[in-house]
Amino acid sequence: WNKIQADSSAIWSKVNTDSTSLYSKLESDSTDLYDKLDADSTSLYTKLQSDSTDIWDELKADSLYLDDRIQAIIADDDSTATWNKILADSTFLKGLLDGQTISDILSNGQDAQSNSINNLDIVDADSIDTRILSADTIEVADYLNVNGPINLGDDPTDDITINGEIIGSVSFEGTGGLGGDVVVLNPGTPTNGTSTIAMPNLAGGNGVMVVDNATQTLSNKTMASVTISPNTESLTAATNTVTVGSRTLINITDSDAGSNTDFTLSDGVSDGQMLIIIFVSGQDSGGQPSLRLTDNDNTRLNGDWTPTFGELGSTITLMWNNTLGDWVELNRSIN
Repeated sequence: WNKIQADSSAIWSKVNTDSTSLYSKLESDSTDLYDKLDADSTSLYTKLQSDSTDIWDELKADSLYLDDRIQAIIADDDSTATWNKILADSTFLKGLLDGQTISDILSNGQDAQSNSINNLDIVDADSIDTRILSADTIEVADYLNVNGPINLGDDPTDDITINGEIIGSVSFEGTGGLGGDVVVLNPGTPTNGTSTIAMPNLAGGNGVMVVDNATQTLSNKTMASVTISPNTESLTAATNTVTVGSRTLINITDSDAGSNTDFTLSDGVSDGQMLIIIFVSGQDSGGQPSLRLTDNDNTRLNGDWTPTFGELGSTITLMWNNTLGDWVELNRSIN
């Protein structure tokens, strides 16, 4: 045991001494290695910096040479062949595009933002889908057909200018686009030049102009310079019926040579319809009445109206009354 104990002490002293020596050696070598790496990295960085400058100068020189070469090729006699090749390729590309829809061309979801889109023969709303066509100008050699629901502008303040002519009728549908009844603006076929419908400057900031075929009641209205164009009815027989219709002024001429040429009136078309009859021409019956409107089944007169040849310009004014079913005399004048 004493022997083992002595040997172990000797071994431990040896190991302790050797480890100290080894640590000192490693510390010395690591310092030398760091100094070596530091010196080499500085040299390597300097070398790389120098080489990169040389490579960049070489690339610049080569690019100038390449540019000169391209310019020479373009200026060479082969430029015509090159141009013809470009034309042929563009024609081929156009042939491919002609068979495509807007949806095919824009299949990557991008919007069309070009300043000018030329030769669009047909643009379908279904093929455009929900994309926005924002070209400043769309130029077409023939027609631009846009099918399906179309929205022009997205705000009431957007200005829409039409410089051409709208051909055919225009149909207006109520808000919501539910289909069914529509209002059709039909210009017909103008044959006497250009006709203009002038929109009035209505009073107030948002005046409303209404066009209605129903019976309208006018109140607080001023009618200035009203012109009523008359129609002429000629009495050619002993008994005549004048069809009034919706007219308000009728000139009567008496072509019958006899006296007291009788005539009657058809019923009025609406309650309160006014009718003025003027005797404008007749035959000389020797002082006898030229014509006669009698108080009969559908007239309520203050006696017969019987102007003579010498009383041209005589008038009688009537109003149709639905309750009575008669023309009621309002006034007469023997002139």
